[in-house]
Amino acid sequence: MSKITKAQENESSLDFHENEIREDDYVFVIRADGTLKTVMMPEENAVDTPDEIQRILSVYNMDLSELAEPRVLH
Repeated sequence: MSKITKAQENESSLDFHENEIREDDYVFVIRADGTLKTVMMPEENAVDTPDEIQRILSVYNMDLSELAEPRVLH
């Protein structure tokens, strides 16, 4: 069994993000305890935010207007 180095692990992680996360994706980072750590959204999100995204935000008692400016969520 081969061991991967931290550099290889980081490179693999970057490859995943570059290949899997697109400009029009919404990304929610949630800590193991369930708290919302960060949200990344498309730049042109204000007009047609899907209902599913609004429902996710409602779980954390947030709406899109609260994410208009960068701020610490945790």
